Amino acid sequence: MRLYLICIFLFGQYFLTFSSETFETCSNKQVVNSEDGSIVDVDIAIVADSLFSAGKFFEAAIEFERLLYNATSFKDKNHYRFQKAICYKALGDYTKAKDELRRVSPVGMQKTESQTILYEKALVSYLDEDYKSCTRALLLIDMEIFNSETQKNLYIIATLNNIMLKDFEKSEEYALKYAAIAIPENELANAIKQIHEYYSRKQLPKIKNDKVFEWISIVPGFGQLYVGEIGEGFTNIGLNLAVFSFGVFQVINGFYFTGYFVSTLSINKFYFGGRTRAKNAFKEVNNKRLAEYNMAIKEHLLSISK
Repeated sequence: MRLYLICIFLFGQYFLTFSSETFETCSNKQVVNSEDGSIVDVDIAIVADSLFSAGKFFEAAIEFERLLYNATSFKDKNHYRFQKAICYKALGDYTKAKDELRRVSPVGMQKTESQTILYEKALVSYLDEDYKSCTRALLLIDMEIFNSETQKNLYIIATLNNIMLKDFEKSEEYALKYAAIAIPENELANAIKQIHEYYSRKQLPKIKNDKVFEWISIVPGFGQLYVGEIGEGFTNIGLNLAVFSFGVFQVINGFYFTGYFVSTLSINKFYFGGRTRAKNAFKEVNNKRLAEYNMAIKEHLLSISK
């Protein structure tokens, strides 16, 4: 599932730096000159930016953390947290990137800056498979702030995010918005028709129903059978029947403690353990089908906009 998520990462490669007018601190560190061994002062901000530009994102994140620690102004702290988040995103650590962005306060920012932070929040939340947080960020974004290329990226993210939330109607709405700005007018009618076809009932992924699963999984093994794990399902049914039969046999023969003790341990192991495994299999099957459909939609939207 991670592979298709990485593809969308291509849409978030730009590196925003806030206006230099916002800086109020000048943090330096001393380093050894490799040529003559002398000690020189180096601006850490320049070092951090250089490391990022060189693709050394981990080292850049450390320098931005140093700058953040020494920063005294509110604006500088926001700036360095944002830059740290971009480093973590480049490293593929979307959870840390998301956490850093959450700590960036929009208070006192220009609208373009706060909206860019929302863009990054939406992107890294999606990449981190936190689809609800992605939705919250998208709802706060003002599309008019961004140029057409960034708008297209946002519509792609929104389209894919809503698929993972199983909201296909909303996903189709964003796909059509993407088409409206990405496709020439003379080709738009045909593109819209193709999008409608992709979202027709016969094309949608055959995902398992949550409510049906919750009810059917109460019976041992039936949850696995519902998601297609036939072998494991019948094995779980057999184990639970064997344990239940053993417990009844022990009670009938007067071995109440043995019957109770063995049955209790076995129920915890086979019944509840089986339900947990069934739930994991249910999520895995649905996520796989959604991911495949997601990839197909993404590739189609990108292909028709070329």
